[in-house]
Amino acid sequence: MIYSMTGYGRKEFENEDYKISLEIKTVNHKYLNIYSKIPASLNPVEDKIKKHIQKRLNRGRIELNIFLSEKSEDQLVINPNFQVLDKYYKTLTEIKNRYKIESDVNLDLLAKYKDAIDIQYNEIDHEKIFEILKIILDEVIDSILEMRRVEGEKLKTDIENNLNDIEEILNVLNRKTGVIINSHRESMRRKINDLLLNIEIDNDRLEQEIAVYSDKTDINEEIIRINSHLNQFREMLKNGGVIGHKLDFLSQELNREINTIGSKSPDVNITNYVVDMKSLVGKIREQVQNIE
Repeated sequence: MIYSMTGYGRKEFENEDYKISLEIKTVNHKYLNIYSKIPASLNPVEDKIKKHIQKRLNRGRIELNIFLSEKSEDQLVINPNFQVLDKYYKTLTEIKNRYKIESDVNLDLLAKYKDAIDIQYNEIDHEKIFEILKIILDEVIDSILEMRRVEGEKLKTDIENNLNDIEEILNVLNRKTGVIINSHRESMRRKINDLLLNIEIDNDRLEQEIAVYSDKTDINEEIIRINSHLNQFREMLKNGGVIGHKLDFLSQELNREINTIGSKSPDVNITNYVVDMKSLVGKIREQVQNIE
């Protein structure tokens, strides 16, 4: 199976304690990088969350967002700090009596002082919340994998079509190579003879040099290697798996062999075929960048 690296999933969850919204967005990346945006209360389980994602997503930039709100009133505990309030009250009363102040020491006044009221948040049960998050994560990742599978199949089809187009051009080149080389050899022979019209030359040596030059422009080996790369490409696409890096390397090798054909051949028709093949390989390399 071929998977792309582009996907998106979102899930809402709610029970008597929590309301959770979780979303994951994935895009192509050379390696696996997970970027998380989660509430501070979930920091103790952040590593567990990332490891759970890594078990199912092998490559790409993973953007995780979790929104959590606690519904239970037990999470928030508010109590008066009588030890502090007693001291404030005693002090204020002494001030009032000493300076004969008419106003009373009332609740509004006392409540304004720092530490007069204790506000505490009960700790979240991290093991319990992680078990809930695992269920939500799996559902979100399931939808992402399906999206990536569908996109991966489309990429596979597009790449196979481009490989077939390259193969068709190679078949044309293979049929024309011998004719082109012989034509170029005859053209060289005529030009040399015209230049050396009144000069006695060693014909055997001339034929030998022409043959050597013709061998240097022979592209049969490159055609054989390109066909081999095309077969490797198809085999990898058939077997599937995490093959993005391998396909990228193989597409670079295809490009290198095609460039060699362009540099070796003196014929303008072959140059045009080279341009067409390089364009197809360029499309393949763009598609490969999004394969896991």
